[in-house]
Amino acid sequence: MRTLCVSLFWTNTTTNLSQTVITFPLNNVIMIAIVNVGPHDSPNPMGERTYEVRINKRVITTFKHERGDGLSVCLQKAAKAVELESDCELKKLFDFITSRQ
Repeated sequence: MRTLCVSLFWTNTTTNLSQTVITFPLNNVIMIAIVNVGPHDSPNPMGERTYEVRINKRVITTFKHERGDGLSVCLQKAAKAVELESDCELKKLFDFITSRQ
């Protein structure tokens, strides 16, 4: 069986690097997206925006990010936001994805 293994990395003040690994079966197509949901009318194009982390169409979590901080910071914030979600919610997501096989 083919699987998708997602590794989430981030740094924090107590350790140099943390990691979480989530594995999904690939019987169905899985899309992981980080989506800028606004505000889109802000006068500062590099200012703070709200982002959603989605797997397929399902929103997993949201976080705030200053666009001026760059892509690597955005990815780290996305990983941390997913990690902060409860294990129960991630299990529900895994069950949802695997039930579609």
